[in-house]
Amino acid sequence: MNKIKQILPSLREKKRYIAFKIRSKESFSKKQIENAINMAVLNYIGQLGYARAGIMFVDHNKNKGIIKVNNKEANNIRASFLFVNEIENKKAFISSIITSGILNKARSAIKEE
Repeated sequence: MNKIKQILPSLREKKRYIAFKIRSKESFSKKQIENAINMAVLNYIGQLGYARAGIMFVDHNKNKGIIKVNNKEANNIRASFLFVNEIENKKAFISSIITSGILNKARSAIKEE
């Protein structure tokens, strides 16, 4: 049986971890935050940009979280946070804390914040 060859590191997509914080008096569930971010990204960069970004929600802690994105689309994702004015009809704003290539650095930034 033939084994599947692994992709060379130079050919793999590079990723960035974006740690974000939601500024609101309310507390939101993970699903509500994911829906708000997904809609903002789709409205800002469209379906093709969303697919290129390869967004994955990695971590969630109260009103903070981490998403993994393609490094070429990281700035567009951060820009799309500006278009989130409310989540579930409650006033809320999303701001990025740090963009990093290392997950542990992003997690430590959330703990410090």
